[in-house]
Amino acid sequence: MPLSPSLHRTEMSFPCPHCGHVVTKDGSWFRARAHFPCPACHEDVKLSYQDKVALFAKYGGVAG
Repeated sequence: MPLSPSLHRTEMSFPCPHCGHVVTKDGSWFRARAHFPCPACHEDVKLSYQDKVALFAKYGGVAG
């Protein structure tokens, strides 16, 4: 399932699984990352392809 490029400029929110802090960035930011440090707890947040598919689907952007 490819991630729709139509959401590259759409703001998306993803909660840190460690502390619950919500990270909000453009779709292109999430698409380009496999992990990132949480700005609140500084833990490494892993972002699998399945996580990305679920995130993009939440915003209506998984191409079929």
